[in-house]
Amino acid sequence: MLSIIANHSVLFFLLISVAIESSALAEKLLNDLLKTTEGFQKLKKLNEELKSQSQSDSTYLEPLKRENERIVRENNELHLQVIRVKEESE
Repeated sequence: MLSIIANHSVLFFLLISVAIESSALAEKLLNDLLKTTEGFQKLKKLNEELKSQSQSDSTYLEPLKRENERIVRENNELHLQVIRVKEESE
């Protein structure tokens, strides 16, 4: 009978030890999850802000792109005219 009680005591002690270790692990995992979630929320907010800024910049840049295309086209035309004048003068 004493042997059975001793075995139960050992099992009970092991069970308590595992429970303590498991609770520490569970607490660490929960803390990691909370930190990860908080980091995700911060990155999500930053992403939304950058996306909004990007759309704002795109709206600002669109007229400049069109003007640049026009200027490049005019420059090419003028360059062709210079080449033609040069050829005619030779």
